[in-house]
Amino acid sequence: MMSGVEWVINELKKYEAHIFPFLNKVRKQDAPDYYEYVKEPMYISLMNKKLNNYEYQTKKSFVDDLNLM
Repeated sequence: MMSGVEWVINELKKYEAHIFPFLNKVRKQDAPDYYEYVKEPMYISLMNKKLNNYEYQTKKSFVDDLNLM
């Protein structure tokens, strides 16, 4: 059975045209100044990793990561 967090992540992935920039970590070669402005980067693949490692102990921690994106 899929958790609510998994469902949300899978639903986000369906919006390929809009979610594409948030799927993976931004590479410095693609955006050299990115990490000067974004101090807490968040992206879907990291959220999947956190989900698989049981790092989301509360709904709030998941929503906080969504808001970072």
